[in-house]
Amino acid sequence: MCGIHIPVDENVLVGLERADDAGVYRISDTLALIQTVDFFTPVVDDPYWFGQIAAANALSDVYAMGGVPKTAMNLVAFPVKEMELSILRQIIQGGLDKMTEAGVVLVGGHSIEDKELKYGLSVTGFVHPDRVLTKKNLQPGDRLILTKPLGTGIVNTAVKAGMAPPELVEQVTRLMAALNRTAAEVMARFDVSACTDVTGFGLLGHLAEMVSGSGRGVRIDSRKVPMAVKVIVDNAASQQNVQRFLESQGFQVTMERQGPDYMVIGTCRSDPGEHARAATVPEVDAKKIMVLCAADRMGFGDDDLGLKLMVNFLRTLKEMGPELWRLVFVNNGVKLTIDGSEVLADLKAYENAGLKILVCGTCLNHFKLLERKQVGETTNMLDIVTAAQLADKVITI
Repeated sequence: MCGIHIPVDENVLVGLERADDAGVYRISDTLALIQTVDFFTPVVDDPYWFGQIAAANALSDVYAMGGVPKTAMNLVAFPVKEMELSILRQIIQGGLDKMTEAGVVLVGGHSIEDKELKYGLSVTGFVHPDRVLTKKNLQPGDRLILTKPLGTGIVNTAVKAGMAPPELVEQVTRLMAALNRTAAEVMARFDVSACTDVTGFGLLGHLAEMVSGSGRGVRIDSRKVPMAVKVIVDNAASQQNVQRFLESQGFQVTMERQGPDYMVIGTCRSDPGEHARAATVPEVDAKKIMVLCAADRMGFGDDDLGLKLMVNFLRTLKEMGPELWRLVFVNNGVKLTIDGSEVLADLKAYENAGLKILVCGTCLNHFKLLERKQVGETTNMLDIVTAAQLADKVITI
């Protein structure tokens, strides 16, 4: 460490000489102490879930060393002048509940005032000295086993950009807060060479740490990496929103019914490059016009006349040619996309010709018309706003 003298002790089994998930100190021939500390800024908006995620993350370091966490101390940096203390109370409660789930006792902690909120734990655990696992002991022929599906990083990036549907955010939040306790208990029954906790650097980043300086390498078949996201929602509009988001991120999506609910399952495509190539295909270099229909009639006054005008307007849109880029239906306009609509055949012809039609899912639910929609993609307001931002011109009817 840049010329700093570090005391040496023969009982230090894992220390600063090798970057690992935790430090390990031998107490006796049958007992070693594991110590780790981890804290970070919020990764979700909900204070309680942030506490759960931060605690699970810190506890995972002990599990990764082959040990069992026993005690913990809270680490808190809190902007007292800017946030209500009730927020801190929820964070600590979330962490405490996760510790209780892990069989860990909270024995103290330390807090400071800071402009930026941070929370985490200092955790102590135990392990037999001969059962300590490190990340630097991979052996030829080892197989890689993951205890959780990959993909949370993609979703977290989408959350920060405001692109992830709330149903998926909730699912990933629960996944990040899940303990690795059961996985660690199963792992203890087998002869395992090495282990590490996959967090911020992702799978490849942590694998690089495991092989660095070892003279060995790791071969990954991307087609066999179990990247999967499962989301359960209670209505078809949410199911379609989640499905479209996962497809946009390169996942192959299937859907299963579970009673009244929908389970949307996103798995890694067998050929990831196929999606990447498709994503780079440029669109036609033409002016992008978005037409927003907020009513099923045009103008005010006579309803019959308004309907005729709207029908004629939609049928005349074909004269725009390739400049007609998006056709969006909101509010009463969604009624034009259901069975019995006078322009249903015209809209289907547009869609078959490649025009993307977006239909507000909230509006369909409001009018109880979701099951009657016959054309277009059920969408949310984020997609509509994004389309308006990308369009060169927006025509509102």
